[in-house]
Amino acid sequence: MRFRFKIRYAVLAAVNAAAIIGTGILTAAGSSMAKSQQYNYAFDRWKNGGKGSFGQVSCFFSDDAGFSEDSVKMLRSQIKTDLENNISSKDPAMKNFIDAYSSPPQNVLFKGISGRRTESELTAVGGNFFYFHNFMLLDGSYIYESDTMQDGVVVDESLAWEIYGSDDVAGMDIYIDGVKFYIAGVVQDPQTKAEKKCRGKLPCAYITYEGVKLLSDYQSGGTGYDMMMSAYPELGKINSYEAVLPDPVKNFAYNTIKNKLAEQYKGNIDIVDNTKRFSPSKRAKAHKKLAEYAIIKDKVRYPYWENASRYTEFRLTNIYWVRRPLFLIPCITLIWLVVIGYKALKAWALKKWEMLTIIVDRKRIEIHEKKKEKRERKEALRLQKKV
Repeated sequence: MRFRFKIRYAVLAAVNAAAIIGTGILTAAGSSMAKSQQYNYAFDRWKNGGKGSFGQVSCFFSDDAGFSEDSVKMLRSQIKTDLENNISSKDPAMKNFIDAYSSPPQNVLFKGISGRRTESELTAVGGNFFYFHNFMLLDGSYIYESDTMQDGVVVDESLAWEIYGSDDVAGMDIYIDGVKFYIAGVVQDPQTKAEKKCRGKLPCAYITYEGVKLLSDYQSGGTGYDMMMSAYPELGKINSYEAVLPDPVKNFAYNTIKNKLAEQYKGNIDIVDNTKRFSPSKRAKAHKKLAEYAIIKDKVRYPYWENASRYTEFRLTNIYWVRRPLFLIPCITLIWLVVIGYKALKAWALKKWEMLTIIVDRKRIEIHEKKKEKRERKEALRLQKKV
């Protein structure tokens, strides 16, 4: 009997140990996988250890949504007004925000001064694009819409090696469809499995929207938005807008963006709350809707980094869904042990109470007997005196 008892508890301990180890492994794997999608954590970098709460929101548009640079300017003005009117904090950081936007990629021809050439995907970027997408910088610097000169290009290491056979090429000339630009910086190629799957096979490069206008001016011999759209139709669009803004109450940042864009671009926009998208509880709950990831319901066009994040969401949903029952095993065992322990403690306490009661009763009887014996002796002495 005692042998069976030991086996039962040994098996229970082994099952719980395996469940705890499995939970730990899945938690570590999930956390590492989520953290690898760095663009979703711009809000954390913007917070920079401060006390305020910030949210990150991304908007993705269809090709015919019509969201433009003028739309960005209007949206920025509306966000600024909302922050001024709705946030009473005296901390100036709680009334500031940062944003970025970008185009779909377009295939163009790059050529170095040596004549080596290759086709690459060129993406137009605006705002603080490289704050959100903090690709590891291997050489040079990023480009910004506020730069005095707009003829700089950021290339990835694959393109740098294709053209010049090195990634130490910042400052060197590079030709885009025959138009001269210079390499402002070289960034590392995608490193994560998700990004490699979703990015495509061509090298990548990034140029500002003003740079695209310079490029189209040379190509078309004219100026203006219409000329840019004619020469480089993809690079004149905006299919991605991202923002980090204060989030003093739950969903303030998300609702601020949603209220400005959802109705206006209905059917042509997908608004994503990056802040909690990889949280274990949210991903586990999403398992019952997992099939929806395979169904395209709208015309929205996602950039590769968002596709990588959606791929990661899919994997994390499975990981955290499997983790739930593993986590429940030690929880249920703990509850069972607490109940068993409570019953054992209760039985022990009851036994001790009974023993204490017996001891007290015996002591009471003993005291009573002694008192009785004492009275009898006194009575005997009194009777002797009378005799």
